[in-house]
Amino acid sequence: MGATKFVLFIVEGETDELALGRALTSLFASGEHPGPRFGIVRGDITSVHALGAGNPASTIKRRLVDTVKEFLAKDKLRVTDLDAIVLLSDTDGAFIDDSLVVFDEDEPRCSPRCSYFEDRIETSNVASLRQRNQCKSSCLKTLSRTHELTCNKRKIPFKAAYMSRNLEHALSDYSGRATQQKKYDLARKFSKKYGTDVIGFLELLTFLAPVGSYQDSWVYVARDNNSLLRGSNMKQTLEALPSSPIKAVSSL
Repeated sequence: MGATKFVLFIVEGETDELALGRALTSLFASGEHPGPRFGIVRGDITSVHALGAGNPASTIKRRLVDTVKEFLAKDKLRVTDLDAIVLLSDTDGAFIDDSLVVFDEDEPRCSPRCSYFEDRIETSNVASLRQRNQCKSSCLKTLSRTHELTCNKRKIPFKAAYMSRNLEHALSDYSGRATQQKKYDLARKFSKKYGTDVIGFLELLTFLAPVGSYQDSWVYVARDNNSLLRGSNMKQTLEALPSSPIKAVSSL
């Protein structure tokens, strides 16, 4: 295996890399496995409507491949350098029933802010939030069933990992509205705690993981209000990679 091989993690923002970068690098270094790299999209590719595309789920794979190509071009890398691609996405409660998206009379009308609870989402813009959920959940369902992406005529293994309900909730058990500064503070704290602690990191991922396989983890999070509860399928995702770093750690 070439020295330049790596697993590309497509993430929403800088705090994803800040929180997970050192921990994943340490985990991958525990065996002879391709190391991780991060492609930051600065947004949520699963909840953005492509102009004129109709159902965004029908274009999500193409848009994801375009994102991968942009990252490779920017860093002067080749498709052949890729060992696998992982999309890391927040669930944001996207799979809940519409009836659990309720009106928040305390928020200004059409405010983009919303409040997440274990059994509901409160917002002043109910219709927009329900539309966001439909878009995001349909994209994630498509990606959960996708096992490879075709990039420049080469098929690259693919997996989708989730943080529920978001990165801060899953990794740090923080359920409030996080300012950007708070997100950075939590990410730095997580990196300091788990950056070189491979066993501790895997123990946390095991605690967060639902029971079952990678595919089972997606069935679980799409059920009832589970996409509002704390959890992540990162462990199943890493186990399902062609060169799984977890298998090199015999302690778990």
